Amino acid sequence: MKDNNVQLGKYGESLAYEYLRDRGYQLKEKNVRMLRTEIDLIVQKGQLLVFVEVKTRRIERFGIGTESVDERKQRKLIQAANLYLSRMKGSGIVNIRFDVIAISINPSTNLPTRIIHCIDAFRA
Repeated sequence: MKDNNVQLGKYGESLAYEYLRDRGYQLKEKNVRMLRTEIDLIVQKGQLLVFVEVKTRRIERFGIGTESVDERKQRKLIQAANLYLSRMKGSGIVNIRFDVIAISINPSTNLPTRIIHCIDAFRA
């Protein structure tokens, strides 16, 4: 089961990146590990750096995914992002943002049925 969840997560991250790329974002890094926390995607648009948490689900019985990015997860992502930024001094980044992308996958076709992009989902 865990392998299926890992594969689903990777698939969702690739869909999220395609979605963002189509909207003008450039991939900086993916699956960055800082302080035992993984930042799924780090994308950039101009001088804006966006830390993206991706939640992918096959069924929505337990919610659409955005609900699982609770205060604890937000704190961990903020700490990881701050460490990442401290290592990027002088990069020209002026603004940062935290987004959450929730993707619903049809279990029969394995195709996305819904992508929800929560822009500026929480603040540091």
